[in-house]
Amino acid sequence: MRHLSEAVRRLREAGIAVLVGGHIRPALANFIAIYWLTGAALTLRWAVAHRPAKGVGLALLAGGVGMVASAVLLFRAGIARVIRPE
Repeated sequence: MRHLSEAVRRLREAGIAVLVGGHIRPALANFIAIYWLTGAALTLRWAVAHRPAKGVGLALLAGGVGMVASAVLLFRAGIARVIRPE
């Protein structure tokens, strides 16, 4: 039982390190952006393939929002250089 609690503690510490660590956070953000981009592309592909189906408009909207959100997340460094908070 002691070994199990030690393993759980180490996993919890590793998870916190991933979320809080400065060098891992950009990689996590890029992973999330690619995940959103893939989901948005699949949603748009479905919407175009099933054009007369009910709900296609909402699927197109969701795909477009996903594309924009993932692009903003992927290009966040360039955007931060252009738009500087004062």
